[in-house]
Amino acid sequence: MRLISPSTIPALLTYEYIITFNQEVALFWQRKLTGASMLFLCTRYLALISYNCLSALTYASWSDSVRLGFSCLSLIKTSFPFQILQYLVWAAFSALRTLALSRMNWPLAAVVFTLASGPFFVNVVGHLLRIAVVIFLTSF
Repeated sequence: MRLISPSTIPALLTYEYIITFNQEVALFWQRKLTGASMLFLCTRYLALISYNCLSALTYASWSDSVRLGFSCLSLIKTSFPFQILQYLVWAAFSALRTLALSRMNWPLAAVVFTLASGPFFVNVVGHLLRIAVVIFLTSF
């Protein structure tokens, strides 16, 4: 039994963005743009795009011919960059946090960034395999 519908997470995410937008404007948009503020904005808006816009496309009711045809491949290609970039942003955030907590230990921050980038590379390989399967299935 599913307790959460596919639209629950995008709805909660949108609600959180709406109620905190005033704070975001005061803390980030009206000040000088720094690396940390860019990292925050990338984290915030990549999630918004990935979960809200692309979830709407994923759960839209399409006919089988459209879902199994070229449009499915287009959806995979469109959603991938937004989903995969989140891993690099999270890795950069982890590295910056390590840098700050370790008194500017750059080698340690580089190791943390490298290890935290692992999911990025795993998902790139998985994505390429998914595209290969879709192309193979639609070639018949």
